[in-house]
Amino acid sequence: MTRPLILDSLEKIDYPKDRLEVLVSAGRMPPRQRNLAAQEAAGTYLLFFDDDVSVPPDYLHELLRLYQQWDSDALGGPCLPDPNKRSLQQMAIAHVLGSWWVLGPLCARYRPAKATRHATDRQLILCNQSIRRDAFRKSGGFNERLFPNEENELLDRFRRNGLKLGYSPSLATRRPTETSCVDHWKKVFHYGRGRGRQLKIAFSFRNLEHLLFMLVETTILGGLLLPWPGGKWLWLLCLLWLAAPTLEAIRRLQSLPAGLLTGVVIAGTHLSYWVGFWCGLLTWDRRREKLENVDVSIRRINFS
Repeated sequence: MTRPLILDSLEKIDYPKDRLEVLVSAGRMPPRQRNLAAQEAAGTYLLFFDDDVSVPPDYLHELLRLYQQWDSDALGGPCLPDPNKRSLQQMAIAHVLGSWWVLGPLCARYRPAKATRHATDRQLILCNQSIRRDAFRKSGGFNERLFPNEENELLDRFRRNGLKLGYSPSLATRRPTETSCVDHWKKVFHYGRGRGRQLKIAFSFRNLEHLLFMLVETTILGGLLLPWPGGKWLWLLCLLWLAAPTLEAIRRLQSLPAGLLTGVVIAGTHLSYWVGFWCGLLTWDRRREKLENVDVSIRRINFS
């Protein structure tokens, strides 16, 4: 078994190893894996990383400085694409994830925002997330019926209970981008399905904005596919909208093929999320029920 990249990264981090507790939780139900590991953790702060993430050497010092400065209950930063793995498809995917045209405020998860600030679940991402242990335990932890989007529901619960969330570009980590557009679209589909399930399982009025956005996209898609007099003008407007981020990508990436591919990735991203959202909202995933009692293994890593 290949050693997780995050362990190599943590082993090199500039922080006393005897004050660093590392738990590797394995299984097939990530929310439960994280909850069980959090129950065993003894530290003041819980840090959640995916196994393919790498952190800079000064990450923990910067994190502790920000907790003292901001008095937050949870802090996170962006997870940037690995600059050493940049095929044509990866260049296009990375650009789309960091584009305001495509993701709006969510792009702060994949590119550094300009300054440290108060945040919501829109800016924070679970593969680079820290939470005060006491706040996590009092909240009840992650909703194990949700995956993905368990962190969105938890952070939304934090916000409703008056807890403070913070985001800082100085807490940036890195991870490889998907190697193909198809893999990216599959991942986006799961994100959309998670958002639809979140709206159904853990309803909040704030998340109705996602439903409204999906209804708008459904209306636009219907207008593109159904025969009606204004259909050609709607097609023209959509192509013009798609042309703007495509031209931006060509300029930023300085590559015509990667820029043109970006337009395809954008269209596929919106369609994949749209399909996933309605699948999550309108269907019941019975496989999730079967996974509720799966085994979880937790092991401690000692770097000394």
